[in-house]
Amino acid sequence: MTEIYNASLGESDSDSFVQPMAQDWPINVPQLLKPGLVNHVRAFAVLSVLQGVYELVGGLLQVSFSAAEAPIIFAERSTRLDLFFLHPSSVLRFFIATLLITAAGAHLLAGWLNYRFQARAVGFIAIGSGLFVAPLCTYFVSAMALAVYGMIVLRNEEVFTAFQLRKQGFSCTELLSRFSAYRR
Repeated sequence: MTEIYNASLGESDSDSFVQPMAQDWPINVPQLLKPGLVNHVRAFAVLSVLQGVYELVGGLLQVSFSAAEAPIIFAERSTRLDLFFLHPSSVLRFFIATLLITAAGAHLLAGWLNYRFQARAVGFIAIGSGLFVAPLCTYFVSAMALAVYGMIVLRNEEVFTAFQLRKQGFSCTELLSRFSAYRR
């Protein structure tokens, strides 16, 4: 490992430099840490929170529409014997609302954790839940854009390394400064 470090500083006799793999990088050598897409993790986290709020509002609207529809259906069925059976549209709206609120929770949790470089897997779960819920409502465009952007960012090797360094105890500020393209 010291050969790689010395070679990066120009203290080696050989002319060739071998780029170390992510698991071989010395933690205390900021010259070897390329910026990659680490600065995009926070942007993805904020967009994930916005998508979660968007889905949460949609889910709550579906619940309110279902609740507003109940008195109308009740008045319609007051003369019939099937008073206690739910209308299919109310059941469908409640099901869609449940899915939307669940996906919103996943997006909010992923945004909160990924902003602090924790739980990268939760980001992937939020992307999957967003794609699952997207065809149900008008969330398809934003969910698809967030999924593409999130997959590009979270699958980046430097981002993976940043999440690993966070597990080892580095602070978010320290990670962002180590992976910054403008460090001195």
